[in-house]
Amino acid sequence: MTSAWSRLGICASGVKHDWLTVRSLALASAGQQRDYGGEAAVDGGARYAARAASLALCARWAREAEHLARTLGLW
Repeated sequence: MTSAWSRLGICASGVKHDWLTVRSLALASAGQQRDYGGEAAVDGGARYAARAASLALCARWAREAEHLARTLGLW
């Protein structure tokens, strides 16, 4: 039972990255993509491929967190 609670905590923590979707969409139309420090240009395709992978992981974690919460009787 303890491992289910631990996993729920890990999966639920993915919600902290929710801001990334909004920020990514806001910057997507910029003429040039910049690194996180804003100093150098980066390849937009690579940036958004990496962000898509991150957001997909957060979505999987959200589904798992919902399942665990129901299994543990929290929802």
